[in-house]
Amino acid sequence: MKPHEQELRNEIAHGFPFTLVTSSGDRIRVPGHDWIFLPPLQDDQGNDLEDDERSDFFQVWGNGRSYRWVSFGSINLIEAKAPES
Repeated sequence: MKPHEQELRNEIAHGFPFTLVTSSGDRIRVPGHDWIFLPPLQDDQGNDLEDDERSDFFQVWGNGRSYRWVSFGSINLIEAKAPES
């Protein structure tokens, strides 16, 4: 897996909003699981892909009309709020 990819997949699975903090200091808000798109772990035949066969970047949608490409390697911190009970 790419750097921080498993942490991202875990946050996406929880379904709660989170914020990515990059090495440049940018804060990228991810409101929910359908606002972020990670590269697949398998090809279209169902074969597992090695890390060097997968993109180093993923997409995060902003306002529904524009998106950002973010590098896995640029992530310094993933901030998530604890669910309210």
